[in-house]
Amino acid sequence: MLPQRRRKTKRKNQTLRRIMIDLRELIYKAEDILADCQLHYEDAIKPSNAFLLCFSPAKLPFQHQGSKRLEAINAKVINIKQNISSYLGVPLLTAHEPLDAQKHQMSRWSSPIYDHTQVVGLEADNRKIKDWLFNASNGLLAIGIVGMGGVGKTTTAQTVFNDREVEEWFERRIWVCVSQTFTEEQIMRSMLRNLGDVNLGDDCAELLKKINHYLQGKRYLIGMDDVWSNDNSWWLRIYEGLPKGNGSSIIITTRIEEVVQKMGVAEARTHRPKCLDKGDSWLLFCKIAFAATEGECSNQELETVGKEIVDKCKGLPLAIKAVGALPTIFQDELAENDDSVMASLRLSYDELPPYLKSCFLCFSVYPEDCIISKEQLVYWWVGEGFVPLRNGRSSIEAGDHCFSGLTN
Repeated sequence: MLPQRRRKTKRKNQTLRRIMIDLRELIYKAEDILADCQLHYEDAIKPSNAFLLCFSPAKLPFQHQGSKRLEAINAKVINIKQNISSYLGVPLLTAHEPLDAQKHQMSRWSSPIYDHTQVVGLEADNRKIKDWLFNASNGLLAIGIVGMGGVGKTTTAQTVFNDREVEEWFERRIWVCVSQTFTEEQIMRSMLRNLGDVNLGDDCAELLKKINHYLQGKRYLIGMDDVWSNDNSWWLRIYEGLPKGNGSSIIITTRIEEVVQKMGVAEARTHRPKCLDKGDSWLLFCKIAFAATEGECSNQELETVGKEIVDKCKGLPLAIKAVGALPTIFQDELAENDDSVMASLRLSYDELPPYLKSCFLCFSVYPEDCIISKEQLVYWWVGEGFVPLRNGRSSIEAGDHCFSGLTN
């Protein structure tokens, strides 16, 4: 059964490799067309050829030929897209499809409810954040939890949010999953639902007025989970309408440092979860993989293999949970399910700007565990034209900025 699965995986990889080669060739052809257009444009703007900017019959054959070449490229791209859709067995959204459909595909949802039996290694983190909450006084204390995908930001916030001492301390608690696709109105309606108000009417101003009414004179805690937007105008409007004082607080989870900074989180109140150590990693794995025996592994051989697999997860909680949930924990199965293990990290890659994606993909040509010189990378990126030049910076300074963007 396993060899058959491997053959199937190999065929799938070969098909995808052919598709990527075809797409790369089409990109090269499109770049050639753009280069030809640039050359013709530069020739046309010379003083002696200024009249060509308006109209020139001599340019019609070139324009017609370029149009035909672009049509051929578009037809091949459409054909590749259809093949990919058929191959993967799922429909692919286009730019012409309703925005709601795209938002539905991208949205993420989280709840304040969590399984406390699958939480390990957060005792010190929770104590620190609770101390911050209990010592809040004037204004609205903002606490940030910042880190990479899957490191446990939401779990940390959920654990604190549901802590018994926290429940007793705050008179009102509100949990909102912001995610990548949101509107100001959706956030306020979610806050009101937490407060027991399900009224579907009213505009944003009235919604904020209601929230203020429910929270006035009370000590409250708001959990804003998975915030992505660097545009904090929506938060500033909500913040202005919230009552201040009485030790009220807000906990914000995000992958982006700039987000918490713009939302008013001080560095002293920014928490960065760390990956789990080996002991906690193995404990978390056992809680999931051996749930039937209450987290106990009685097979020595299985434990040896399991620890090798857990080491490959590098302490990332979400990766450990994904591996622990597999029906078997043999190494071959880990390789077969690598996409599942790294699903959370793919979102981090998808959110990179295009030029950083190109820079990041350069690492694929290096051997595993290779030591890479930063200067070598920067010069390579500059030479390939991946580094955008702006604000009068030199190419090396721009390359250093790209390097910092990736390491962050």
